[in-house]
Amino acid sequence: MHQQFRDRFVLKEYGALIQGHVGGCEGEVGTSKFRTAIDFRYRPWMTLVSDGYVDELESRMDRSKWVEGILKDTRDTGGKENVSGWRVGRRGSVKLEGGGEADVTEVKFIPRTGRTHQLRITAREVWGRGILGDEGYAVGGEAKGVDNLGGGGEEEVEINERWGKGMCLNSKRLKWKHRITGQVVDVRIGDWWEDYFETAE
Repeated sequence: MHQQFRDRFVLKEYGALIQGHVGGCEGEVGTSKFRTAIDFRYRPWMTLVSDGYVDELESRMDRSKWVEGILKDTRDTGGKENVSGWRVGRRGSVKLEGGGEADVTEVKFIPRTGRTHQLRITAREVWGRGILGDEGYAVGGEAKGVDNLGGGGEEEVEINERWGKGMCLNSKRLKWKHRITGQVVDVRIGDWWEDYFETAE
């Protein structure tokens, strides 16, 4: 199984609800500029790698072995590449606690690499909006290393607080070859937020 993941034979699909009615139909993000590393300033979050980030790491006088490890890895590789395909699905809304609704868009992600928090950052990279319920990578969240990607500001934070049902990101499909029988196994799972989602007319 590990070999299949390493060779990228395993097909993984994830579903998410993005805040707002976002544009686009489908695409892929994963340029040489879209690379991440552990953000030593705000553990355990990730950050987008830039020349400034490497410079800041090198200028620290109190570098621990952990920070030295991040510095070496980031300097040698320029950070870990993130590659994800995405496809926009239905646009609609969800009801919020205390009344009112929030516009959301259903999106399917197909990650080509397996980086920490990859899809959560990808949502901000592509649309400048966070995944519904993702307070960490929302504007004003603890993951300040992606603040330059923009976002919905105070409105985004308020919607997350009033949603109150967790982050709308889950695995939808996993497909691989059984190591003994050689048969293809294809497991599909529905979205847990379906009961809360109302399709736009």
